[in-house]
Amino acid sequence: MIAMKSFNYSIQTHFYVGPGQFDNLGDIVRDLGKKAFVVTGKNTLSRGGLQNRLSAMLKNSGVEYVLYTNAMPNPTTIIVDEGSKEFLDSECDFIIAIGGGSSIDTAKGIAVAAYHRRPIWDFMDPNKEKEKIIGAYPIIAVPTTSGTGSEADGAAVITNPANSLKPSFKSYYTFPKYSIIDPELVKSLPPSMTASTGVDAFCQSLECYIGPAATPVSDMFAYESLRLCIDNLQKAYEDGNDIEARSKMAWAAALSGMAMATSATSLVHALEHPLSGKYNITHGDGLAALLPSFIEFGYKYNPKRYAEITKLFISNVDDIDELALASMLKDEVLRFLEALGKRLTLKELGVPKNDIEILAQDAQKTLVGALKNFQKEVTTQDIVNIYLKSYE
Repeated sequence: MIAMKSFNYSIQTHFYVGPGQFDNLGDIVRDLGKKAFVVTGKNTLSRGGLQNRLSAMLKNSGVEYVLYTNAMPNPTTIIVDEGSKEFLDSECDFIIAIGGGSSIDTAKGIAVAAYHRRPIWDFMDPNKEKEKIIGAYPIIAVPTTSGTGSEADGAAVITNPANSLKPSFKSYYTFPKYSIIDPELVKSLPPSMTASTGVDAFCQSLECYIGPAATPVSDMFAYESLRLCIDNLQKAYEDGNDIEARSKMAWAAALSGMAMATSATSLVHALEHPLSGKYNITHGDGLAALLPSFIEFGYKYNPKRYAEITKLFISNVDDIDELALASMLKDEVLRFLEALGKRLTLKELGVPKNDIEILAQDAQKTLVGALKNFQKEVTTQDIVNIYLKSYE
């Protein structure tokens, strides 16, 4: 008999989930202060009259706001530190992040940097002892994509443009206080971004499920997230107005964040971060290029879990042994990615083959926790081999 694994679990976020939930923002902000710092991308609020709705709700609640529209894919330390200064100069009380994971991660970085009056890199630098996070300003997360799960965990990923490193920080204090998961806000997301962000949710859940850091709680969240992605991502990709598919993908993304809160990602994320940090590749596209080769490398180290994921793709497998079933996952994932237009290679993404050795070195110091969330010690040559198999 296998003993139940010990674990710690806590989540500090109050979720508002479902179509129309954005309309609750006015009530949510009342107890957080009199001035909000709204972190978003340059064009996000122009879609669907979001800025007018936001302004009306905050005005009715007696809350002023400052707009910070510098959030961008693969957010940088510069953007975070500039936002921190503006937050403090404007004497804001809390942050509303509206956008994809990059906007929410930017908001988390600002919440930490402003609270401590320090550059965000002090809390992230993998080459020295990091400063301890002892607090953060409150955050309301309003995702307009379905992928990163940042609305449901305390982690954020920020790139330092000075060295192209893309590490993360994770804290109890940076869980959003509230998250509004309204699939109506995702309907206008283009098909390619629907696919890329959905692949991120799928990878996060898969990595949390197969790694040794998995817990009974993360298993519950990750498995359901995987099921929802497999059943609904292609539907949302093919018809952005399918509100049922959008709703289920929005929840799948949040579940992937909850899984990460008590487990961890693994090699796919550890190897992708140097790619998007160095070449500004769309995160989900980098994951899509690496995932099949990772599965080919990893399935034999935990065949039971890989086989369980394969069963989510295909039925009538009772006569197939576990190892064979685990080995089939790569082909199922390739078909899954093909249907989403995301069967990609590193060569197609513009990664120079000559950089692979450098990328392998960066991967070993960027997301160290993710690199360790595997059944064996991962060598430099293992990393190089996965990159090479993903190249073309």
